[in-house]
Amino acid sequence: MEKLLTKIAAGRARPSKAKPNNRARKLQGPKPTPVRANRVGEVLRKMFTLAIGWGMRADNPASGFRRRIENERERFLTPDVGIFLGLAVTYSPTS
Repeated sequence: MEKLLTKIAAGRARPSKAKPNNRARKLQGPKPTPVRANRVGEVLRKMFTLAIGWGMRADNPASGFRRRIENERERFLTPDVGIFLGLAVTYSPTS
């Protein structure tokens, strides 16, 4: 379990696909993806917890899951989304 999450955090996109198809990504090399590894770990932990609750499994191999450090991202609105947000704020009921 930990080996899979470490590979994902190191930049391996999909466990079944070892090499990327396009040339540019081959030249760049793998980039770290701790956010994806955290999401996969949380899904696995929840999945095994439900399996224990349903009596399908006795233990949870993902219980020792440790979250990787995530960097904050800055998000910019596209002009279309900005217009939509402005309209939503303008016509929203105020209390």
